Amino acid sequence: MKSKILKYILNHYLKSRDCNGCSVPTLIRKYKDIVLIKQTLIELLREGSINLYYCNTNPFIKNFDLKIPLDKQISIITDLPDEYKPVIIEKIKTKKMSPLIIYGDDDFSPVSLYPSVDLIEKATNNKKKYLEVI
Repeated sequence: MKSKILKYILNHYLKSRDCNGCSVPTLIRKYKDIVLIKQTLIELLREGSINLYYCNTNPFIKNFDLKIPLDKQISIITDLPDEYKPVIIEKIKTKKMSPLIIYGDDDFSPVSLYPSVDLIEKATNNKKKYLEVI
């Protein structure tokens, strides 16, 4: 699970137009097990493979380095609930795709995850190993 989540966060970052961070709800929708996801994120934070960004306005764009200490990053993940019940504000019907769902704020909303600078450098130097579709 650890390598899957790490690659997912990395691919999410590198394949987005704006180098966006990956939200915890995105990981939950993909991998389902919140407790395991939280444990894995803590391991990845401790290893220095990922960084956590916390911002109430737009956590998906890392405007500047908040310099959140590692123990605080771990605390933020630890304190997230073990259940995810998203608040759906609106579902917008589309012609060809599934509906666009707009979620409201919750405990997970201001948290976004980014690959470390070292991981980004390794991935861009060895694309075959790191940038595979998961």
